[in-house]
Amino acid sequence: MKELQLVFLTSLGKRVTYAIPDPRESMTEEEVVDVMQEIIATNAFLIDGGTLTEALEAKVVARDTSIVYAR
Repeated sequence: MKELQLVFLTSLGKRVTYAIPDPRESMTEEEVVDVMQEIIATNAFLIDGGTLTEALEAKVVARDTSIVYAR
């Protein structure tokens, strides 16, 4: 499983990460940055006690699961 993790800074100085499952393989850095800026500009997500103020990073995280034991 892969997910795109978008990391933002809030007005309270905290880091917030949003995970998007199964990101498109062909996405570009420019597209991701544009989307992150749009999220900030439109205040798209509700943050407890603050707002998103800065896009810090975006990364694709891949995870593999191996069942060791199952009943």
